[in-house]
Amino acid sequence: SAIDHHDKRASRLRKAKKFLKTMETKEEASVVCGRNVFSVSDREVMSIELPPSPPPTANNRIEPPLPAPIPEECGPPKHLPPLPREPSPASFQPPPPRILDCRDGYDDELETAASKNPRSFDESNSSSRVIKEFATGIEFLKYLSQGSRESLRSMHTSSTSQNMHNRLASRRSWTPPDKHFKEEKAGQLGVRLMSYNVLAQNLLESNQFLYRGLDTEHLVWRTRWIGIQEEVLRHKPDIVCFQEVQFRKPSHFQSDYLPFFENEGYRAVFKCRTGDKQDGCVIFYKMAKFKLDYYSLVEYRRPEVPLLDRDNIGVVCRLIPRNRTDLPPLVVATTHLLFNQKRTDIRLAQAAILLAEIDRVSREGDSECPVLVCGDFNANPSSEVYTLFNQGYVNYEGSMSGRRPMPRELLPQRFGLTDSCQWDEILRARNKVPMYGSGTFSNSFRFRSVYQDYEQPEFYNKVVSTNHGHWTIVDYIFMSCSTSKLDLISRFMLPRQNDMEEIGRIPSDVSPSDHFLLL
Repeated sequence: SAIDHHDKRASRLRKAKKFLKTMETKEEASVVCGRNVFSVSDREVMSIELPPSPPPTANNRIEPPLPAPIPEECGPPKHLPPLPREPSPASFQPPPPRILDCRDGYDDELETAASKNPRSFDESNSSSRVIKEFATGIEFLKYLSQGSRESLRSMHTSSTSQNMHNRLASRRSWTPPDKHFKEEKAGQLGVRLMSYNVLAQNLLESNQFLYRGLDTEHLVWRTRWIGIQEEVLRHKPDIVCFQEVQFRKPSHFQSDYLPFFENEGYRAVFKCRTGDKQDGCVIFYKMAKFKLDYYSLVEYRRPEVPLLDRDNIGVVCRLIPRNRTDLPPLVVATTHLLFNQKRTDIRLAQAAILLAEIDRVSREGDSECPVLVCGDFNANPSSEVYTLFNQGYVNYEGSMSGRRPMPRELLPQRFGLTDSCQWDEILRARNKVPMYGSGTFSNSFRFRSVYQDYEQPEFYNKVVSTNHGHWTIVDYIFMSCSTSKLDLISRFMLPRQNDMEEIGRIPSDVSPSDHFLLL
């Protein structure tokens, strides 16, 4: 009946009023939201208001009491890392050097860019207490403002960054080569060389589709530059060869690279790509260990040869060890060859030009200097370019370049580059007969890749350096074996194909570039 219905509603109203009055008289009233308990003071800080108590009229319906708080042992953890704070450009300072033992690999306690300027927690600040106490919930996020949600997600990322670093660090360590291993002998000069495609920021921003789905925090230049500095400070190389260093609009070389490396005791030889390109290659060398004797800046674009119409470049240096007159000069070369996978012919011709210039710089009379060649060759281990370097000979005639087979003579004789990858005039000065039109290229350096036992096509679970639609290796360090003046003592292992599902795409928290460094 209507009277019974009215009595039941009045009874519910009295019970609800009694419950609310009891809650208000408690010393610390609380309200339960999902799985998280908020104190009154915390609700005030986060601007979360309780709905007002409705007047006890017949037209209003009072909801039943909220569920009781969950037990404390089911709640979130109480200790979380501090919130990150983005440094302003004007006040930004690079991180202090961290001196590590390079032969132990990565430090187990790396700090991420997000934790370089931590926001300190004040226990008297109730908002800090709320964030510390309720940072691991998911359902409660809907009660917070967008800014608060982003802050908590950022903090959660920071708290797991240590494990993220370890997923790569555990797979990269200093190891001797499996074959031809030699220990460092007394009197030898130890040299540590780093090769790294650092990813020019303007190329990243003009090809954003390649990095879709990655955390934007790891794509901004300031964050990536911190990571590049940390790699150099961690490994302390004597020679650093970078590709894709940005020289224009703006010049990160002038504003960042050069001041940092000069402060660390390096000098630079560099070359920007030709035409309207904005990035290039740099060789940094430790002044305390080497003195620059000679250098060559190599341009692959040659107007007189239609095939050579691309703006890629190379850099070749001859360095003299300081205070070691008993040692020969060391020739170091780096390059970034054409990316276009359909133009094997252009990439192979560029490699032949680089080898001819290395030959010119590395030979003084009858003596031959040891040579290290590194860079981004944009060629996998089954390619003609890799074969030319690692085996010293390639028969390119008839091999496919895109949809067309390569001709018997890749470069015209008038260009002056012989089939032995030497300049015609240099050979004649040495009283040797140049050869042309054999459909082959060769060189006499007997190069071998420092990772060759893990990068051959038939090898299962090969090492990788980047992703070209699939994980592959296109970056190499080749050392000459035509003389007994270079010995490979150790190498910093690259990650393997089977590791990449866990390591994930890059740039990320484990790598500031879309390539892994070689060392």
